[in-house]
Formats: sequence, structure tokens, C-alpha cells
Amino acid sequence: MKSIIIICATCALLFISSCAPKDEMEAKKSKLEQLKKDVATLNQEINQIEKELASAGMAAEEFLIAVGVDTLQKQGYVSSFEFQAVVESDKNVMLTTENPGTVTAILVKEGQMVQKGQLLLTLDASLIESQIAELNKALELAEQLFAKQDRLYKQNIGTELQFLEAKNRYESLQKQKASAAQRLSKSKLVAPFSGVVDMLNTSLGSFANPGIPLIRLVDNTNLKIVAQVPESYLGQIEKGDTVQIRYPGINQSSKEIVYAVSQVINADNRTFQVFIKPSKSDLKLSPNLLAIVSATDYAADSVLVVPTQIVKRDTENNPYVFVVTTQNNQNMIAKRMLTIQRFGADFSIVSDGLAPGDLLVTKGYNSIDVDDKVKVVN
Repeated sequence: MKSIIIICATCALLFISSCAPKDEMEAKKSKLEQLKKDVATLNQEINQIEKELASAGMAAEEFLIAVGVDTLQKQGYVSSFEFQAVVESDKNVMLTTENPGTVTAILVKEGQMVQKGQLLLTLDASLIESQIAELNKALELAEQLFAKQDRLYKQNIGTELQFLEAKNRYESLQKQKASAAQRLSKSKLVAPFSGVVDMLNTSLGSFANPGIPLIRLVDNTNLKIVAQVPESYLGQIEKGDTVQIRYPGINQSSKEIVYAVSQVINADNRTFQVFIKPSKSDLKLSPNLLAIVSATDYAADSVLVVPTQIVKRDTENNPYVFVVTTQNNQNMIAKRMLTIQRFGADFSIVSDGLAPGDLLVTKGYNSIDVDDKVKVVN
């Protein structure tokens, strides 16, 4: 009996499972039919509303592609390029000593203004001073002997050799004293020009060696701006040109004149030098300050200019733009092939293909094609 019940239950489940997918498919078919009826109804409503709008004078312009245009006019054009430069000073030097010695006195401090010839620092010169003292004694005796031999020689007393030996001894000691005096003078470091002590690189009692910088002396009253310009701009910037200079570090700018252009290309970095003299005294310039120089490489008074970004290319790489024309009171898109006189990063000069008054498409140009009907918006 239990076996009969189990078999019946199993058959019932199989019947239900076989009916379920069939009912689900019927439901989907009913829903699809209803959606199609809804779409047909909506299309009828849309057509009715469009007819009503058209009869009311509202044309299908509301559904046209919107574009922005600029009316072409001839205008001035200036193209410029930028390069980096550095503020330099011919009077920015590190002072050193020619003779070794211990620093015995430092007579200036950092930031101090000094005058040309002013004593800045002294080195121990006791050894040279003792040599000069000995030479003075020897020179005194040699002078007396030479004077005596000179008198005797003039009286034909003594030999010529004795006279020449005395003279040579005296003159040799004079030269030795002059050489020692010169070495003594080099134990004193003096300012070669008027300026500001920018740095002290030594201390009292330290030993100074020749060639080791001791003091930096700077004069910022006679600065210049030196730029390394790529050789590709050779001939595009010349002596007498006006340039605009920005100093990012001090947030200042000025308009200056190029006073010299190098005629030699640096073989290492393929650049040439441009020299500019700052004219504004209120600029807070310092040696090694970064400067950005902007120079004009092309200028025209009255030309047709288009934004470079809107210029398209056909399959043969010919440039063209879109313009708006009017046909039967309808705004239409037309293609104009261009002859570009000069390409620029932002704007380009057109020598042929456009005329003043043309409505150049500057907005929406990527969404249109030739003969498209469009509406012009601001």
C-alpha cells in the first residue's frame, strides 16, 4: 500500500513540474503583447502632439542638433615661445688666498656692505715679516758697500769686478725684498669690488689653503639674465627684441630688451645663449634666480584665425572645418577645406578656404556632419 502512495506522489510532482514552465512562458507572451500595445499607443500620442505643435508654428527645430558658432573677422595674431633663464652677476665671486696660513683676523660679517679695497681678512704672516726684517738689514749693508765701491770705481780705485759684484748683490736683495713684500700683501684679503659679504667660509684660527673659498662677495647692482635657448629658435630671437619675463620665485614680471645673442651653438646641449639686461630697479632679483622668458616668433596685423582644436583632417590628411550656411531658411552644415598658413598650439592662421563673415562652428563640431540640419545657439 505504501509503495502505491509513493508512486502516486511522485507522478503528481512530475505533472506539476512539467506544467510550471508552460505557464511561465504564457505569462511572458501576455506581457509582451501588452507592451507592444503600450508602445503603439505612445507612438500615436507622440505623432498627435507633433502635429499639434507644427500646426501651432513650432517647427521641428526643437529637435535639431545644437551648435555654437563664431562669426569670422580678420584680427591680429601673435605667436610666442617660452624658455628658462637664470639671473647672473659678473660680480659674484668666491675669494680665496694665494698663500697658505692661519686666519688671524676676520674684519667683516655676513650681510655687511664693503667697499672696493676694504680689508676683509688677514692671515698669519710672521714668517714673511721676519724674512723682510732680515732682508732689510742685509739690504742696508749691501747699499753701503755698493755706494762705497761706486765711489772707488769712479776714482779708478779697485776693479770693475768688485764694483759689479757689489751692484749685483744690492740689486738682488732689492728684488728679494720686493718679492717678500708682495707675498706679505697676499696675506691680507681685500675686496676686489664694492658689494655685500654673502658668506663666510672660514673662522678665526682655521688654516687657509690656496684655492679654498673663504668669502663670497656679491654685487647685485649689475645683474643680467642669461638663457640657454634651443637651436630650433635660432634666428627667431635677435638683439633688440622685446621679451616678457616672469620670475616665479618672487612673483614679479617685467618687459625687457635683448642686448646680445650668442653666435655659437653649444655642442653639448644644442643651445645658444641670449642675454637680457633687467631695467626695473624695483625687482627683487638675486643671482641664480629662475626666470621664464616669453619671446614672439611671429606676428601679423590682419588675418583669419581659427582655434586649432576645431580643425579636422580627412582621410588624405587635408585640414577642414565646419561652417553653418542657410538653405531655404534652414541652417545646414557645410565643409570648408583649408589652406593653413601657420599652425599654432592654440590658434592657426587660414590663408584660403574661409572668408570674413563665415559662421564657424566652434561648439558641437564633433556631433555633426555635412548637410546636417542644425540650430544655432549662443
